[in-house]
Amino acid sequence: MAVYTIKNRSYGRALVGTKILYRGYRKKPRFLKDKGQGFSGGKHLLETLNKKFGKNYKLILTPKTDQIARSGTAWTVSVSERTLNRINSIVRDRSRDLRLDAASQILSATFSDHFTASHRVETYRRGMFAGLLSSNLDPRAVSTDDQKAISAFAAKIATDPKATGFDEREAVKRKHDVQLLYLKNLIAEFDDRLSRNYSEGNWQKYFEEKILYFQDNYINKIHKPNIAVVTTQFPDFGVITADDYLDLLEIKLPKTRILSEDKSHKTFYWTSDIAKAIAQVESYIDSVSDHKASIILQIEKLTGIRLRIVKPRGLVIAGSTSEFSDNQVRADYFRMLNEGLKNVEIVPYDELSQRLKNTIVSIEKLEAAREREASKK
Repeated sequence: MAVYTIKNRSYGRALVGTKILYRGYRKKPRFLKDKGQGFSGGKHLLETLNKKFGKNYKLILTPKTDQIARSGTAWTVSVSERTLNRINSIVRDRSRDLRLDAASQILSATFSDHFTASHRVETYRRGMFAGLLSSNLDPRAVSTDDQKAISAFAAKIATDPKATGFDEREAVKRKHDVQLLYLKNLIAEFDDRLSRNYSEGNWQKYFEEKILYFQDNYINKIHKPNIAVVTTQFPDFGVITADDYLDLLEIKLPKTRILSEDKSHKTFYWTSDIAKAIAQVESYIDSVSDHKASIILQIEKLTGIRLRIVKPRGLVIAGSTSEFSDNQVRADYFRMLNEGLKNVEIVPYDELSQRLKNTIVSIEKLEAAREREASKK
């Protein structure tokens, strides 16, 4: 085992004279500079070890071994060349970050019309995401822009076979992970919206953007302005199913009452709001059916899909099943009345949320089954 002594004054008075051992090398390793000038990252390494162990340790540099051992009150710290290279890499990246920050700040101050903080050059270093995106990070602290960027990049990795070397099973797993990430975020967002007092118009815009995620068999949306049949009644938007049929949607509020009670007969019936929504959707269905030939041609031009219009199905999204949670008779009447509708279905808001949760359970069960099969091979 050979000894190397730090003589470089730039290391600071406390470190000059520090003796470092090295073993496993036929001769002095190249990274140890001549005349005691030290080695890249050496100052930072020694300062960190001094803070932890004081002067009561000896440092041994090795080709491959990383180990900390204690003998009484003394410590022996073995650090591999690989670990030194990792420290140097991070130090270089951090130095680059500092220089880029300085350049960005000075240019922003000097040329404020041309440079802002957004022009800061971001640099990636290995392990930075693993360190940031840990269980210690509260998701609520992540900005909306960052959440979108994380989701978009995760999707890119999931579909890029070059990201980790192509592995079909791993690629499928990454895709499922992205699905789960998005669906869980969507459920959290949706449930949060249910606790707020949004307008009907606001919910209308929300479902225009998100409805394809709530129903697995929806593949496209059709907006009213795109249907240029003046005499046709058409909702603000409709959706195309996987088998190319058209569904028509009517959006009411989560707080909309679904059933009224006839106390004298101990029965329940649709509230006036729900009855009006049903009538409106039935009117849409009749109107679209009367003009289906023209609508089919227009939608084919817009989407390339040859639509099938045979008594379109109508969905009214309204209310909550919490209205029935403490009354089984009311819940039974809701089911009976819903099944009695010919071409319309009433879908409570929380039922949509439950459908998403069921999708998550299905994905997780499928992935667990794949993991079990893989472990048997």
